[in-house]
Amino acid sequence: MPVVVFYFLLHNQSNLKNESFESMFGGLYKTLNLNRTDRYMFNVAFLARRLMYALSIGTFFTDITMLNVLLQILMSIMLSVYLAHSKPFEEKKDNFIEIMNELTILFVLYLTLGLITNDALLSGEERYTIGYVMIGLILLNIAVNFAIFLYTTVFEVIRAVKKLL
Repeated sequence: MPVVVFYFLLHNQSNLKNESFESMFGGLYKTLNLNRTDRYMFNVAFLARRLMYALSIGTFFTDITMLNVLLQILMSIMLSVYLAHSKPFEEKKDNFIEIMNELTILFVLYLTLGLITNDALLSGEERYTIGYVMIGLILLNIAVNFAIFLYTTVFEVIRAVKKLL
């Protein structure tokens, strides 16, 4: 499925600005900066990661937690490198949010490795600390995303009001 999306966007490059085409398929590329072909790959990478995650927990490696986490770390590193290199979105804010979200996922996955390793390595107190750090990282990510959303929304409202006046 992910490769089909990439091929579809690449094949219909000339139609991407067409209003009727955009109304039907714009969700696949709406916020992407399509000046370079490598930026079409964001949705492909996003879908491939979700597919790999679903397959790894649902079919292939259901009993091998460590392998699942390592696979997700690998996917997260690859997506982080792609995002940092390609900057696929039109707005810097969107690129920042995606990179920040991906790094949060990566840090939480690294901390998860600590929780699923041998029980003799970590005391109960250390496990709680790792859990609290994970919760803190996730809450920080949510707070930053929400702050960016509020800032963007307030800015848009102010701009709309100024336009009316």
